[in-house]
Amino acid sequence: MRQRFIVMAGNIQNIMGTDRAQKTNSPSPLSFGEQELSPRIVKRVLDNLQRFSVVSEVQTQPEPERKPRRLSEDDKAFQSLVLTGDYASCVEFIRSRIAGRVTFRRLCLGLMSNAARDLGEQWSRDELSFVDVTVALARLHLLLHDFSKSEPAKLPRKPSSIILANAPTEQHAFGLSVVSKVFEFEGWSVSGGPYLQAGTALEKLVSRNCFDVAGISAATPENAKALEPRIAGLRKASSNPCIKVIVGGGGFAGNPELYRQIGADGVAVDANEAVLTARALLA
Repeated sequence: MRQRFIVMAGNIQNIMGTDRAQKTNSPSPLSFGEQELSPRIVKRVLDNLQRFSVVSEVQTQPEPERKPRRLSEDDKAFQSLVLTGDYASCVEFIRSRIAGRVTFRRLCLGLMSNAARDLGEQWSRDELSFVDVTVALARLHLLLHDFSKSEPAKLPRKPSSIILANAPTEQHAFGLSVVSKVFEFEGWSVSGGPYLQAGTALEKLVSRNCFDVAGISAATPENAKALEPRIAGLRKASSNPCIKVIVGGGGFAGNPELYRQIGADGVAVDANEAVLTARALLA
């Protein structure tokens, strides 16, 4: 099985290597892509494809019999490029929308998040292969990484700070990456991210550093309910006795009031709401 992962990772890197060779006018270097496509990350993607949790879309783990949602023409065109086009074409598509006065933040929360959610749905219906979805997801990560610099960030005199993490056993990287970027756009100091998990590692970080807010994402109701001891441990370890905790992700979609039962201070269904909730808690 490990050999299979390594072979697949090599094939995907060859595909993305072609993209890199063709992309001559992109916003920034693409070393990020090599990290995303290591065999370890490829295995994580395979293990978690059916749990894609794009924070701006609360639907996760769609049922096989669920009908595909209607897509806008822009959604269809972009997803076709992400799946079958080269990276340079994806870059030009995003640039054209930005030139049309659509902010990259809006593209993150709409077009790109829709694409990631639909990849998960098509995977669950066996309409896309492992390689198709992995390459498309890698391209989305590269676009997020490269274009985030095009969105002017607010620069408050003293930025608020947040640390982000996933629930244990989860690696729904793209959704939490979008949340991280939106907080950065709003001028927050952001730590952690998709590969930090709630638990011992998070507790060590909050004990050594003072954070205003901690945000934890859970893709399933089971993982959301299991956050109660993690949140209690986070508060006990925190060097800031007044740290606020917000939660989000598909695990709270059917029961948003669950956040109270597990000891959080607020819940958010998308990145914009996460920023507003965090601000309100600190006011």
